Amino acid sequence: MRYLGWGIGLRYSVTDDSGNVGNGFLINNTFTVNSRNNQPFRGGEITVSVIVLIGNQIIATETINTSCEDPVYQGDRIGSFMVLAGRSLRGGSICCAQSTEDNLPPQITDCPADINIQVGNNCTRSVDWDEPYATDECGVASFTSSYQPGDEFPLGTTRVTYTARDNAGNESICAFNVTVSDNSKPVFTTCNKSKIKVDTDGACNASVSWTPPMARDNCGMASLTSNFSPGDIFPIGKTTVTYTSTDNSGNTATCSFDVQVKVRESEAISGCLNDIRVSAGAACGRQVTWQVPQAACSLSLTSNYEPGEIFPIGTTEVVYTAFDEDENIATCSFTITVIDETAPVFSNCPDDIYIERNEGCEVTASWQIPDLTDNCDEDIMVEASHDPGDVFPLGVTEVTYSAEDNSGLTATCKFKVVVSEVPVLNTNNCPKNITVSANNECEKSVSWEAPVLVNTCTDFTLTSNYQPGDVFAIGTTEVTYTAKDDVGNLSTCSFNVIVENAIKPSISKCPTTIKVKANSEGVAKVEWEVPQAIISCGSAELTSSHEPGDIFEIGTTEVVYTLNNDFDETVSCSFQVIVVEEEFKLEVQKIVTPNNDNYNDEWIIEGISRFKSVHIRIIDRWGSEVFKATASNNGQVIWDGTYRGDIVPSGTYYYLIKLDSESSTFEQKGFLELIK
Repeated sequence: MRYLGWGIGLRYSVTDDSGNVGNGFLINNTFTVNSRNNQPFRGGEITVSVIVLIGNQIIATETINTSCEDPVYQGDRIGSFMVLAGRSLRGGSICCAQSTEDNLPPQITDCPADINIQVGNNCTRSVDWDEPYATDECGVASFTSSYQPGDEFPLGTTRVTYTARDNAGNESICAFNVTVSDNSKPVFTTCNKSKIKVDTDGACNASVSWTPPMARDNCGMASLTSNFSPGDIFPIGKTTVTYTSTDNSGNTATCSFDVQVKVRESEAISGCLNDIRVSAGAACGRQVTWQVPQAACSLSLTSNYEPGEIFPIGTTEVVYTAFDEDENIATCSFTITVIDETAPVFSNCPDDIYIERNEGCEVTASWQIPDLTDNCDEDIMVEASHDPGDVFPLGVTEVTYSAEDNSGLTATCKFKVVVSEVPVLNTNNCPKNITVSANNECEKSVSWEAPVLVNTCTDFTLTSNYQPGDVFAIGTTEVTYTAKDDVGNLSTCSFNVIVENAIKPSISKCPTTIKVKANSEGVAKVEWEVPQAIISCGSAELTSSHEPGDIFEIGTTEVVYTLNNDFDETVSCSFQVIVVEEEFKLEVQKIVTPNNDNYNDEWIIEGISRFKSVHIRIIDRWGSEVFKATASNNGQVIWDGTYRGDIVPSGTYYYLIKLDSESSTFEQKGFLELIK
């Protein structure tokens, strides 16, 4: 309704016979009156009052009928009020003025969608649905249907039509299809599930008979076909016989069984070979060929070996198998024996060894053990008369290596050790590795006892690259002693001097956890004081995963500082940077006046660029959507008050806003007023 009188800051109040049913503020001098809890007004009329804010003074009161027995028409003026529109409890508009020509057809609501359903046992199906209903501003004269919920529908598609006709003869139609489908396959009442097996009688095929299966269907059979018939001739092997039953809706079912025609075992393979014996030659194996046996009636013939393959030393069984599609028929076999005639061979057999010695000195001789190879055997036992490092007497000693392979073939390697006089050097008491801590100058003087050299056969000299008492820097240094006799023979001993850093590197003033708020873009610039490196010797490098002033995203990030010195010593410290999301508030415009006066012409949502997902809807009082946005334009969403190009009617509209960022969701609901 619209109030036509005067006043500022107006409120309205509505009562029926049971008391107050509504009140509120006038928007653009209009307001809507609703009955309570979807119930009719109590009594045949309502009282409408308008009140100004100052002093709560009632400045207009009128009584308005609520029954078409004493009708109120759209456009009626009742005192200071005008009826703009109305709707009855069941959805129909208020009574039409008698002078108004009714050209609008009835409105049919909740027309059912097409129904698809499966057939019942009798090839029909009872179908239910929620019936639509019809409304008209000036009354529905008739509302008829070609079918009713619960009717039986036959197989196929049936058109159901609802027709609504008003008092002026205007007509509306609601139609939908009911499709009854038959997806039930036929059923075989008898089906041979066992394989039928027959043997050939001198031929490569056989005639096979059986009793055909039977099938039935709930809506009638169209055909029963088969790829074979009883008495047909079947080839060797397995053949699948399939019966196919098809009903009147094209649904099919099958019944299958196998017919196995088999060749007798005694007739399956011919030309089987006798055993074969061959020499291996120099290789550890031999290529062997033979005439392949033959299979009867085109049976498949397989073998574990083929002519021309390489066979190893020893005896190998070759087996041929003739078979049909799913089972063996017969086998034949023979053996192939490959004989090894190649003896093992020693390589790198040492030359004769000549050693000089002094009187009274023991002499040992060393050599590289010879390699043994064989064409077939890998692990052959080798016997030796002497081993490297044995003590040899003055004179000539023969050293012999011998071996025998698995076939009894042998090989030998022989050489001489000739001993004469020569000096020998031995070292004893070579120091062990020495570990010390460095002094304040990052070095250390280290002492030890020099090794003792024992040699009774010749003179020698002893030298070293470092001496006891020398100063060593931090780290590992190898000390080597070298003994040399008169004929140039050398003997050495070595050990390590390890000087450790006494004061380990460390990091001071490592920051504690830093917690900051993100800006509107969901990030924050974070500053801190860089920690200090503490070292006692040499130099060191302090590195970090992040730097002061870096940009951090929302969440927790660990910052790590690492200190490495010249001596491969590493220490680290770490702290956390926590960026929390800034609390988001959204100011929503309450009034839209799309009249091009540059004031509230548009409904605008701003400052939402931080949100990756945007969902904004505006609906009218009946729940119909008039605007929808799923993304922002540079952080802004604008509604110009139109729906499908036309400005929507004045009134109250409701908005629903949902914004999603990577770490949070913001939701807000409310209403706005649109005033033309």
